[in-house]
This record gives sequence, structure tokens and C-alpha cells, in this order.
Amino acid sequence: MKIAFFTMFFSLLVPIVMFAQTVTGPGGAFTPAGLTSGVVSFTATDAVVAGSTITGITCPLGNDIADINVPAILGYNTEITNITLLGAQHTFAADLDLRLIAPNGTVITFSTDNGGSTGLDGGSDMCFDVTSTNCADTWTSSTSASQPENCLLFETVENTCGPLTAPFTFVCGANTATIEGTAVDGTWTLEITDDAGGDTGSFVSFSITFGPMTPPAVDAAGLAIDLTTCCAAPPITVTDPCNCVNGVDNDMDGSNELAAETITIMGGTPPYIITGVTGLFDAAGAPLADADVQALLAGNVISGVFVMADGVSQYTATINGEAIVGTACDVCPETTDIPTLSEWGLMTLALLLMAFGSVKMAVGSLAFSGAGSQNLPLPGNNSFRLPFVSAIFRKAMLFTCALAGIGFAICFALYGAIFMTDIVGFAIAGPIFAYLIHLLYVLETHRD
Repeated sequence: MKIAFFTMFFSLLVPIVMFAQTVTGPGGAFTPAGLTSGVVSFTATDAVVAGSTITGITCPLGNDIADINVPAILGYNTEITNITLLGAQHTFAADLDLRLIAPNGTVITFSTDNGGSTGLDGGSDMCFDVTSTNCADTWTSSTSASQPENCLLFETVENTCGPLTAPFTFVCGANTATIEGTAVDGTWTLEITDDAGGDTGSFVSFSITFGPMTPPAVDAAGLAIDLTTCCAAPPITVTDPCNCVNGVDNDMDGSNELAAETITIMGGTPPYIITGVTGLFDAAGAPLADADVQALLAGNVISGVFVMADGVSQYTATINGEAIVGTACDVCPETTDIPTLSEWGLMTLALLLMAFGSVKMAVGSLAFSGAGSQNLPLPGNNSFRLPFVSAIFRKAMLFTCALAGIGFAICFALYGAIFMTDIVGFAIAGPIFAYLIHLLYVLETHRD
């Protein structure tokens, strides 16, 4: 039981002992050399005091706030617990005003015109301590009940005593926070003013002790030290994959100049307000205005927009005040996955029909009596005559054009576009297809 008690006592004591630190400095005369009044300063060794940690929190919108390490700040996590001047003597104690100068220049008063005319006549250690219940202004002479050798409470303002503190400010950032105030680390100075002439004195040395304190609930302005007030929405980002398959080929060259995009907005705080839009288009290639894009927004998704697919162009927009730059879409490959009347398909069909006709003619020993023909000159004064009846060919060509027109109409109805490759393919393969139809017709009508 005793072991458990001492273990608990030591665990509570250690953080306080390790946190506290005392710095010391040399003493000297209370007045400048050769004078009986004025200001003198004495520098202590540099203070290096441990700070504290504000425990992080989970923010409701994400981007949680991590633990925040706060250096030693006077009045927030650190206080001055003791100031002692050893071997002080002065012929008129009430002439003395005692102050500390913090590393950042903040002036902290801890005794003003105390001790009367006799308080230090016989010499004494001057102890000022945060735990004392005797205000320094109750020390009025060498015979008063309150004496500095028994420690006095700091007199922060004339006739007012209390702990030595300094104002600090709680500053929120985006998912972070800081405490701004009088940093303890650094060089502290003891400043003594003898504000009346005719008397002198000195002291041997001085010390300043710093200790931990429980952080106040509010800062100097009354702002609550609450990390939840620092939670902010994560920054806005977007995903915008390029979609060439559903893009638009406005010049009908088989390659989509515009890629379709679905823009998904992440982060920020809805509702999203979109302004400053550039580089977004509709399916016809017309630029979209801010209002157009806003109308296409559903929740956090913008659909039905298109971007230039040239590997360079990027759309820009401002969403809730944050600038967004879109992804540059690479050049779209030629469209190959939509079934169309391509020249290759028509040419292949024509060649198949030609082969079919040739085989049928050969197998059936066909003759074309009464059919006209056209002579095809060949090298070496040779020639190759093909059956050809112009009236039948014209009808076959009209029939082929009608079939192509129906095919074009179906493709346009299904896919919303007619590609240049379709037109070129028909121009190449159409006449061949028509001739083969003409050839089959002649074959059937001129059989022996």
C-alpha cells in the first residue's frame, strides 16, 4: 500500500518538478555608478522552459486537427512562481521600483515603492512568491508584520497584488491553432528604478523561477480556447476523367475533337457556387457560361459538359471562391467501336459479291448473249472485256444510294453523327457494289 501511494505521489510530482526552471543573474548597486537615483538592469541566464500540448480533435467535415505543441507562454501554460533578490540593502527601501523585462520586451512590475524608509536598512533577502498571502504593499517598514525575507505576493499594479501574467491570444487557422503571447524562452532582465535621490544600496544576486499553470478557458479578448471553432472544410478538389467514347466529332473526321466529362466536386462546403468558367462546351461546341454550368450541377456532380481533346487545353472555374484548373484531355483516337457504313465494310462486301458472281458464272458456263460490254485495255496490247449494261447499272446505282441513305439515317439516329469515313467509304465501294448488283441481274436475265 505504501509503495502504491509513493508511486502515485511521485508520478504526480515529476511533471511539475521537470517543468519548473530557475534562472539566475548577478547583483550590484541599485543605482547607476556615481548616482543616487536612476535605472539599472541585470541579465539572467537564458530560460528554456517546456511548453504544453493542446490535444487534437476530430472535425465533423474532415481534416482533423492534430495535437498542437505550444511553447512556454506566460499567462497561458507558464507562470512566474518566485523572484528573489539575495542580500539586498538600501537606506530608503520605498525608493525602489522592481520590474522584469521579458525576452520580447514585455514589462512586468512586481513591487512599487514598498518597505518605507527602513525596510532594508539592516539588509535582507527579498522574496516574492505566488503562494504568499501577504501583498507586497503591506511591507511598510523593518518592523511591519510582512517582511520580504518571508516572501511577499507580487504587486502587479501599485497597491494591487496577484500572480505575474501577460495577455495571450488564441488564434484559429484552417484546421490548426496557435497561442500568441509572451514567450518565456530567452533572456530575462531585472530592471530596478530608484526614483528618489539621496540614498543608495545594493544586492548580491537574483533568481526567477518559472512553473506550470493550468491554461485559462479564455484568452485576453474573452475568446474560448476551443479547437472546434478552428475546424474548416477541406479544400475543394475535382475529378474529371476524359471520355472520348461519348465525345463529339464536329468535323466528321472520325476523331472526337471534344471529350465528354463528368466533373465531381469534393471538399468545401455545399452548396457550390460556380463562377469564372472557361474552356467548357456543349455538344455542339458552343462555350458554356457560368449559369449554364451551374444549371448542370446536381449535388456535387456536373455532367453533360465537353472539353477540347487536344492534350493542352484545360478548363478553369471558381467554386465557392476557390480556383480550379481541370485536366488536359489527350487527343481522342479515331472512333472504331461504333458500327457504321465504313468504306472497309462496303469494300469487303463488294469483293465478296464479286467473288460469288465469278464462281457462279464459271460453274454455270454462263454466257451473256445480247449483253453489252466495256473493253478494259491491258498492257501488251491485250484487253479484258467486262459485261456492262448502262441502263441496268444506273438502276443498280440508284438502289445502292437508297440503301446507303437508309444506313446513314439509322446511324445518325442511333449515334448522332455521320463520319467522313462513311462518306469516303461509300464513294469508293458504292459503285463497285452497284456494278455487282448489275452483274448479277445480267447473269439471271441472260442465262442460256
